[in-house]
This record gives sequence, structure tokens and C-alpha cells, in this order.
Amino acid sequence: MQAQASKDQSMLGKSIADAAATIQGSELFIWSSLADASKWSQGQYRKAWHFESKARVVDYIKEAHPHLAKQMSILQMGLFVENWKWGPISVPWFKEADVTNILRIPGNGHQAVSFVNPSDTGKFIDALAQLPKGTVLLAYGDRLTWDQDVSMWTECTNVKARLQKTSIHQHFTLDGDAGYAEEMAKTYAYMVDYGYHGRDPGVLMPADV
Repeated sequence: MQAQASKDQSMLGKSIADAAATIQGSELFIWSSLADASKWSQGQYRKAWHFESKARVVDYIKEAHPHLAKQMSILQMGLFVENWKWGPISVPWFKEADVTNILRIPGNGHQAVSFVNPSDTGKFIDALAQLPKGTVLLAYGDRLTWDQDVSMWTECTNVKARLQKTSIHQHFTLDGDAGYAEEMAKTYAYMVDYGYHGRDPGVLMPADV
């Protein structure tokens, strides 16, 4: 199911790009994308579908519409700070009997994760529009390790919390192997092992703008 949803997302993106390529006189094309998790993890993390489907559209634009690609700058949005609202498959918070909150994150790494408030999107687009074409900007308000995120959660909620590393398999059983939990597990593992943008040296950080 997730593989088909990824294909549908890519097809929608390609259709938008096809339409944009027909516009005459445009000077700048800003596209929202994400790092190719499979590429930057050297194939270790496949099926991070949301990342992969967006990356495929960028490849398509470069191949099918080279003129549009020359006008393109890319905005990579960080992990939305409000995602915790969507439940433990999306952001795996769990509560123990003593009311302690546990954040169970798959993966072994300790890379900081880029967090962004989606309401700040316009500010990043404005900044990107003033930079040279071809710029890839990672949009985030702060970069935190999951340990730091848990500490901040405790400070903000006054509820004791701790981080617990878990396995990809343990996470994707949360939805009975339906697929979405597997995608999220591999996405989390990719982020903590390789960083949100895969340590791509071509990505510009907000501090560099």
C-alpha cells in the first residue's frame, strides 16, 4: 500500500512539473523535496517512501525538463514539530504505568534531526527566492538529537520522559505489518544514522543564508 502511495505521489509531482514546464517567461521554480534516503544511505534504507517519492520527482525534472531544472531551487522541509499529534506510528511516544513518557526511536545513530514549524515555510521560501538558482535549502528552526528532544519535552510538559532505542522490526509491527509503520521505522533509522539530509554536502543550512 505504501509503495503504491509513493508512486501516486511521484506521479502527482511529475504532473505538476509537466505543467510548470509549459509556462513561458518564468524566472524561478521552487520545488519542495527531500533527500534520497536510499542514495545517501548507500542502499541501507529503502522504502522511506516519502523521501524517495519526492527525490524521484527531482530526478524526473532534471531528465525530462532540463530548461525547468535550470530555473529550479529546492526547499527541503525538516521534520514538522506538530507530527507528534498523529499518534505513535508517526512519532512513537508511549506512556508507562508510572505516567513516564517513553519515546521509542528505531536506529542506532545519534545524528541531530532538523525540526521545523510548517508555519515558517513562507520565510524559507522568501530566503530561497533571493539565493542563486540551483540552491538546495534545508528548512529548520532547530536541530536536536532525540535525547535533546526528550529533555525539551520534559521541560515543556513537566512530565518525566526518556528515550529508548528500538529496532526497525519492533516499530513496523505497530500497525500489524500494514506498511506505514515500516516506512516510518526506516525513515527514523535513516535520520539518526545519516542525518535528515543524508549529509549531502550540496545542501545549504539556514545559518549559511
